[in-house]
Amino acid sequence: MDKTPPTNEPEEGFGSRDLQNPDAMEDFEKRRQKRRLQRTLRRGLVLFGAVCVILLVAWGITAIINTARGEPETETLVPSDAPVIMAGSDAVPDPLPDTPDNTAWNFVGPVEQTINNMELVSPDYRMISLPENGRVDMSYFNTVTFVGDSLTQGFQIYAQGIPNAHYCAYKGIGPKQIYDGSVQRRNDGEQEVPMEALVASAPDNVYIQLGANAMVSLDDDSIIAYYREMLTVMRASLHPEVGYYIQSLTPVRPDNSPGFDMARIDNLNNMLARMAFEEGIYFLDLTEPLAGDDLYLREDFAGSDGYHLSPSGYAAWVEYLVTHTAYHPRNPYLEGSPYYTGAPPEPIPEPVPEPEPAPAPAEAAPAPEEVPPAEASPAETPPAEAPAAV
Repeated sequence: MDKTPPTNEPEEGFGSRDLQNPDAMEDFEKRRQKRRLQRTLRRGLVLFGAVCVILLVAWGITAIINTARGEPETETLVPSDAPVIMAGSDAVPDPLPDTPDNTAWNFVGPVEQTINNMELVSPDYRMISLPENGRVDMSYFNTVTFVGDSLTQGFQIYAQGIPNAHYCAYKGIGPKQIYDGSVQRRNDGEQEVPMEALVASAPDNVYIQLGANAMVSLDDDSIIAYYREMLTVMRASLHPEVGYYIQSLTPVRPDNSPGFDMARIDNLNNMLARMAFEEGIYFLDLTEPLAGDDLYLREDFAGSDGYHLSPSGYAAWVEYLVTHTAYHPRNPYLEGSPYYTGAPPEPIPEPVPEPEPAPAPAEAAPAPEEVPPAEASPAETPPAEAPAAV
């Protein structure tokens, strides 16, 4: 192996004679540092250019995505009448007129927050239904009117029903017959116009259960359309504070006809729940108390036709209703409910009459003045008695 020792040869372009010249050495060192600085600057410029290219590409991609989504570019607008604050000034501008103070901790904004501002994409009636909310006394139904068909008439027939409620229930009826004002026959044979009977009942709450009979002749969209028209007429005819409950279609037994099976009932219940949500009214899921584990009507709750209910089915329905009411301070909640207030409110005490003032003591009558006896005139002076005889 060649082990020739290294030689201290000068760099290329630097002669051996220059090693003895200090000025030449200093000049060489300056040139070398200049070349290093130039290389550093070139690398920095290349890196800066690469960063600019990356940022430009990212901006272009973002602009393309926003354009595809249809989102306009945001722009900060300054009102033309906004006050101008000069630099270094301690002045605080006055707030613009009709501008809310959005610096407060509890500021929400000008848009009222309501549940109806949300949009249902794929509604499930079981998720929209009113949850259990305490238990009310049966007297709650004194001011309730049920609107429905033969299923609702069962509340009037069976002892397990609700005899103290009002009813606009007619066999074979649907929302169309309520809306068009046709004459219907009650369970006792009397005829009436449903809307007129509903207005006459003056309810605090209206419970509606319709749609099964309409499934025979109408498609689901038409049923919902008539439902909306019916609700519009009811709201225009009744007091604005009346509460509305839409009850779902009840489940059926598995051996029902294909046009009246659980698949279609579930679809229509989803549409009813969505309608109730959009109308701002309550929805009750009757499959919860009436369906079994297989989601069909329980056999012990079913009538002979697999659709109507047995007395025990109505008992389960009533139990569901008394535990699924929206809160209202006038509701007669039973003990154990979250809103139970205990004993009934004490009656307002009658005002105690103020005692009549004692009569002022009567002033004593002044004593009569003594009249001095008048002197007798000579004519009035009685004659002296004659002396007695001796």
